[in-house]
Amino acid sequence: MIRLIQVGVGGFGWSWTDIVLNNKQVQLTALVDINEEILNRALTERGLPKEMGFTNLAEAIEKKPADAVLLVTPPATHKELANIALEAGLNVLCEKPLADNMDDAKQMAELAEKMGKILMVSQNYRFSRQARTAKRAVDELEGLSYVQISFHKAPHFGGFREKMPYPLLIDMSIHHFDLLRFLTSSNPQRVQAFSWRPKWSWFEGDPCLMMFIEMDRDIKAGYFGSWVSGGAETPWDGVWRLQGYETAILWNEMGILRAKGEQIIPIEPLPMPIEGRDLVLETFREAVEKGEQPECNARDNLWSLAMVFSALESIKSGKPVAIADYLR
Repeated sequence: MIRLIQVGVGGFGWSWTDIVLNNKQVQLTALVDINEEILNRALTERGLPKEMGFTNLAEAIEKKPADAVLLVTPPATHKELANIALEAGLNVLCEKPLADNMDDAKQMAELAEKMGKILMVSQNYRFSRQARTAKRAVDELEGLSYVQISFHKAPHFGGFREKMPYPLLIDMSIHHFDLLRFLTSSNPQRVQAFSWRPKWSWFEGDPCLMMFIEMDRDIKAGYFGSWVSGGAETPWDGVWRLQGYETAILWNEMGILRAKGEQIIPIEPLPMPIEGRDLVLETFREAVEKGEQPECNARDNLWSLAMVFSALESIKSGKPVAIADYLR
């Protein structure tokens, strides 16, 4: 069992609290939020004592026993909060993205390594039953050569996302980039990206993105994503084609499929007792107890984050960008 402090209980953090409380091998020792109204509501509605609530992480660490901290706060706060936890000798599970810039993300990974602690990023899309099933099928695929990813949604979020200059790239696409790395067991080498805003878009920035991605293992990938695609929307995971010699693995609304010649055969989903963020938390817990680095540790996750910032540079420069430039 591990003892855990959760920081951020509003918005996405609200559902994270339920996930933590549902894991019998995790003991929640404190909730932290700078908004006292949201904090008190979280404590009251879950029947937790007032003394478990704090508006300051350092104070919570000082007063409550813990082995780890869960960060569900805005990306710009991740470095400061993670550093407080790591320097106090605690492990950290952090919501994506790890940071809002590469320099902070690299510093966080280096501090975790220096302290001998775990810093894991919650890339929950790869922890789904479908993603794990697709991964197993791709591992058995002969001659994987290219990947096509199509993502089309039309969400009306309101708020900050509709004012961001590159909302899809900054807020969403890292899920698909991380899935690409996971499914192909490869890392990106170079990207070229283009973004635009249809004149009828309700986003102020560019909600459409097209990318060409060169991976290692001689794998190429094409990504087309949009947040203004009304009609025939894809799942949030996107629609995938992973092409090998004579056979393709498809991941779409029908599930995971193996296509060879005229045959398209459904693949039975893997039996998994838990998935998604429940599995993220359980993976983190096991890593803390064993003292072993989990998948999606900060050092590994730098590859996924670098895809976002290299794509942003490519959009602005109009040129291909090497991923290695962001990992030095």
